[in-house]
Amino acid sequence: MTINLMARGATAPLLRAGHRRRLLTIPALAGLGYTLSWVAGLAVPAPSPGFGATGAGIVAALSGPGRPR
Repeated sequence: MTINLMARGATAPLLRAGHRRRLLTIPALAGLGYTLSWVAGLAVPAPSPGFGATGAGIVAALSGPGRPR
C-alpha cells in the first residue's frame, strides 16, 4: 500500500511543503551566520611581532593589554 501511495504523489506528514520549507531555512540561516562570523574573524587584525623578536617580545605582543595596577 505504501508503494501505491507514493506513486499517486502522497507525501508523509513530515514532508509537507510548509514544513519542508522551514527545515531548509534553519540550516541555511546557520550556514549564513557561520560564514558571516568567519569573515568577521578574518577582518580582525591579529598582533604580529617582528621576525627577529625575542621570546619576551612575542609574549608581550600576544598577551594583550595588562590589568591596571
